[in-house]
Amino acid sequence: MAQEVAIFDIDKTLLKGQSQMHLLNFLRKQKRVGIYYALKIYLWFLLYKINFIHSPKKIMEYAFRFLKGKSNEEISLIICDFFEKDLKNKIYSECMELIRKHKQENRKIILVSNTIEPIAECVSRYAGADIFLATQLEQAGDIFTGEISGEPLYGEEKRRQILAAATHHGFSLKNSWAYGDHITDIPVLELATHSFVVNPDKSLLKIAVKRKWGVIFFKK
Repeated sequence: MAQEVAIFDIDKTLLKGQSQMHLLNFLRKQKRVGIYYALKIYLWFLLYKINFIHSPKKIMEYAFRFLKGKSNEEISLIICDFFEKDLKNKIYSECMELIRKHKQENRKIILVSNTIEPIAECVSRYAGADIFLATQLEQAGDIFTGEISGEPLYGEEKRRQILAAATHHGFSLKNSWAYGDHITDIPVLELATHSFVVNPDKSLLKIAVKRKWGVIFFKK
């Protein structure tokens, strides 16, 4: 019998805020990126928050162009340093406890996020997830090109990749659980048997109430 799964979004579900925004702030403090560069990305995050952005690919490629020409090892050092000094402190303890309970029930833990793969890998390792799905950065050999490989893991793309992962890894979506915070997580929430919105805004809360999904507020 295929193993049951619990699917968690990362940004604003497993951790407070947007991991890529936290990375931008971290890099600004280290003077790795300039203020004009940062302001353009801040504007995109604002438009994303109010559901104005339909495809994040263009701005994500702009945001991560500073990675162009860097090796896997260089990126890993930057992201690991960021995770240990900053992002780890923003993970919700209530969500970690929820993950532990699902693991005790012998469910696979799957993290799915629009964030880039190196960030998702650090979070996944810390959370003890079995599988993580994230936006992939294009590489030429061991060197990052500064481009996105394929499509960002956003909206319907999340649903498609979860279904593909279910086939590849042999897990079942029957009696599955899903947690998300944003209206673009609806395709994932619709896949699950037990769906929960986390710290929802008014529009997502309204949808959750109508569809009788669970509502959770994480604070710690």
